[in-house]
Amino acid sequence: MVWSKSATSQVIKDVPLAELSKVSHGYHENALFYFKDGEVSVAQMGQYKLCKDKLPVVGTCVYNYYCVAPVLVNGYSQGAPAYAWVGILSHKPCDSPAFEKQPDREAWNHPYRAGLGIPRSRYWDDAIDVAAKKYGLATTNSAPLITWTEDPTKDEVDAWHTGWLVEFSVFVLYLVIMAIYSYCVGMSEAALPEARKIMDPEAPPKPSRRKKVDP
Repeated sequence: MVWSKSATSQVIKDVPLAELSKVSHGYHENALFYFKDGEVSVAQMGQYKLCKDKLPVVGTCVYNYYCVAPVLVNGYSQGAPAYAWVGILSHKPCDSPAFEKQPDREAWNHPYRAGLGIPRSRYWDDAIDVAAKKYGLATTNSAPLITWTEDPTKDEVDAWHTGWLVEFSVFVLYLVIMAIYSYCVGMSEAALPEARKIMDPEAPPKPSRRKKVDP
């Protein structure tokens, strides 16, 4: 059983990589992918550099880097078909040591064969084109792009656990506050008669809250 966000979550699994584009056409964002074969070929990476925000200093930008690598069946060779791609949107250049140390980039080094769908945009397409042309890979616009991960549902499971923990903590805090409140009110009720005598020795006793019922 695949645990997913809703009954309508799209799950694509048990499909050979060579036939993936036939069943994944029009896949949804965060669709769950489970591959039967294929590994990320990290050496055939491509990137597209986008100036997201221009800074006041002339010629400087805040850049987004669209980093991609092909998922291949039998390893890299000239003209090898790339039936799927993995992608990471980074603020560091895709070929930098800092990028290679990111957890999502390190995941590319493992044969997880699973991931979450990423909608292909013009920027992702440009990054894929760079890698395909540079390394002579054969690919199509229908090849899915995914976030490579060991467990595509991990973030969702963690979110559910966090939600339950927060609710439980709030409930316990409420009980503690009510217990303290009840204790303080009880002490106030017990001390009230003595306080009245100190403030006004001639004051009549405060009547009981409960009315006596004649037999």
